[in-house]
Order: sequence, then structure tokens, then C-alpha cells
Amino acid sequence: YVEGAKPGDLLNTVSNEIYGKEIYVINVHFGEYWVVWRRREKGGGLVSSCNSRAEADETISQQEGSPDDYEIIQTQSHLLLRKDPDTGELDPTPFLMDFAASKLRVSREWNTQITQLGGDRFSALWKLASVSTANRAGQKFQNLSVMRQGWVTEDDYSRSKQIYEGIAKK
Repeated sequence: YVEGAKPGDLLNTVSNEIYGKEIYVINVHFGEYWVVWRRREKGGGLVSSCNSRAEADETISQQEGSPDDYEIIQTQSHLLLRKDPDTGELDPTPFLMDFAASKLRVSREWNTQITQLGGDRFSALWKLASVSTANRAGQKFQNLSVMRQGWVTEDDYSRSKQIYEGIAKK
């Protein structure tokens, strides 16, 4: 629970800062993981974050109890920089936004858009917005939409490139 947050608000889960229904970001880096969780009814909790489905399956085979006590969640992770739409300032601290379950489609579509633009991943500014949607059963939930806003400034490009190169060296 975060005081003041409303359904659909985007928030920083580290600082509990509420961003509202939309944020402007630069997409610096992308990664894909298979996260192994112990099922809630079996005690819950994160077991491991793996680089492949095969690694996740192997992780489960080494755990106590039944393999059915665990689940594997495919997760795509985007390293982002937030840009203040009012001041134009770029937040110097990058953050991760994970996309799993229904958000995987959004992540895949975003990656397709980035690829179609050509050039570096971090050369465009994007608006991420919370949107209300429903599944086939008519159950409503919040998801995300992604819309390109244009190209980044030279300063923002340089900062994004610096962060990207720092990650690529590891």
C-alpha cells in the first residue's frame, strides 16, 4: 500500500514516489529473464532469476519438494531514464521496469518499434501511460501503452549512451 496512489498510477517501488498515469522515458537497455518463484500456497518467495528457461527448469529440479511447488515467469526488463515533461530534466538515476504476464505483449511491441526506428535503443523519447483494459473473460486490469514522442536531445543521448556503455562492459 502506498498512501495517495490510485489504481493505474505508476510509482517507484523503491522510493514510493507516485508518478501519476504517465511518464516520459528513454529506453537504455533490455534484458530477458525467467524468474523462479515458490508458489504462495507453498510459502512463496523468489528463488532465482535465470538467463534461460532451461536454467530455470534446472533450478527447480534442485529445489526441495515437488516441481509443482514452483512457477517460472518469463520477464522482460527495460532499463529506463525518466524525463520530467515540465522541466525537461533527465533524472540521473536509471530504473528497471519489468514486464511479465499481460505486459509481455507491450514489451515485445515496444522492442519492435525501437528496432524499426533504427539506430541506438536510447535515441528516442517515449511516453509510458497506464491504460485500463479487459481480458477475454471481461475482467478489467491496468496495462501500459507506449508512444514515441520524438528524438532525444544531444545531452540526453550522451547520458544514455554513457549508462548503456557502462552496462555493456559488464
